[in-house]
Amino acid sequence: MASVPILESEAASIAGVGDQVDEIKRELEFMKAFLADADGGNKAHTQVEEVWIRSVRDLANDVENIIDEFMYHMYEQQIGGGFARWLHKTITFQSTFGISVK
Repeated sequence: MASVPILESEAASIAGVGDQVDEIKRELEFMKAFLADADGGNKAHTQVEEVWIRSVRDLANDVENIIDEFMYHMYEQQIGGGFARWLHKTITFQSTFGISVK
C-alpha cells in the first residue's frame, strides 16, 4: 500500500502548518502588545520610532490578512467547497442552456 505513506506525509504536513499558524498568531500578539504600548504612552516618539511603529503596524495588518485568508481556505476545504461547487454548477447550467443573468 503505497498510498498509506503518502497519507501519513500529508497528515504530518497539515499538522505542521497548524503549528506554524499558532506560532504566527503568538508573534502577532507580541506585535499588538508593542503597538498598544507605543500608542498608549504620552511620550513623543522620535522619527525612527515612528517609522518602526508604522512598519510593525503594517506588518501586523498583513499577518492578520494572511491568517484570515488561510482560515477561509481551510474552512472551504472542510466544507468541501460546497458553495464553490454550487456556483460552478449554476454557471455551467446557465451557459449550457443559454440563460443570461441580468
